[in-house]
Amino acid sequence: MLSKEVLDDYIELKRLHKETEAIQQECKRIAEKAKIKEWEADNALMSEVLQVYLQYETALSYASILLDTKIYQDLNPAITQEWDSIRDRYYQ
Repeated sequence: MLSKEVLDDYIELKRLHKETEAIQQECKRIAEKAKIKEWEADNALMSEVLQVYLQYETALSYASILLDTKIYQDLNPAITQEWDSIRDRYYQ
């Protein structure tokens, strides 16, 4: 029984990982598009950003995975730094 639960969790994590990678690629596509257009003035671009954000939140919700606080605190600085570098690369 325990091994089935572990396997189910693993499959769910792999699915979430695949979805978040697709979402990250979509964010990069939008960021490239934003370089060409005026960011604040483009409502269509903002709607794409909102759609990707909702996809991300939906993926997290369906995954129903609780992240241990200690793991979150360990991973958060590195992940935040990675996202900051991506943001800086596309928005500066």
